[in-house]
Amino acid sequence: MGTELRRTLLCCGVLATQTGAGSWFIISYATYFMTVAGVSTDDAFKFSVMNTCLGLIGVNIGIYLMRHVMGRRTILMTGAVVQACMMLGLAVSATVAPGTEAARRCVIAFTGLYICSYNMLVGDATYPTATEMVSTRLRSWSVGSAISLGYFLAWLTGFCSPYFINPENLNWVSLPLACLLFLLCLSHSVCLF
Repeated sequence: MGTELRRTLLCCGVLATQTGAGSWFIISYATYFMTVAGVSTDDAFKFSVMNTCLGLIGVNIGIYLMRHVMGRRTILMTGAVVQACMMLGLAVSATVAPGTEAARRCVIAFTGLYICSYNMLVGDATYPTATEMVSTRLRSWSVGSAISLGYFLAWLTGFCSPYFINPENLNWVSLPLACLLFLLCLSHSVCLF
């Protein structure tokens, strides 16, 4: 019973890293986030479409990496570190030059790099890793529970994010939110190790 519980909890943890890495925030609210950070509405929409295309490219690169270059655990740990660096880049750009054109370009660049690296590294490897770490007897229950937890956390992120980045509420445009997501990405890389 102890081994099965541990494997189920690990499965839940692996699938929870998708939300913990900030992916649902970026996927859901990238356009609004860039608008609040100072990017024009038209450009924010264009760059959100660009981010989707970068994500598609990242998925295909990730499939190749997982099949021919790296193992799944290495991909997950590398993805967590790369995503932490992208969030740290957002936080540094918001601190060093807030409200400038350079800061807006950094928001666009780091958001695009984050989406590409998420889809290339973490997004590709979480489901295969989660499904192979549980026993065959409990696979459907364990993976189903883990996916349910992942979607609950995604809903929670989707519900809370507008309050975090809205200028009339918490106004966490770049710095505090990026620092929080940096710490989450870093902690999930440590947990995967």
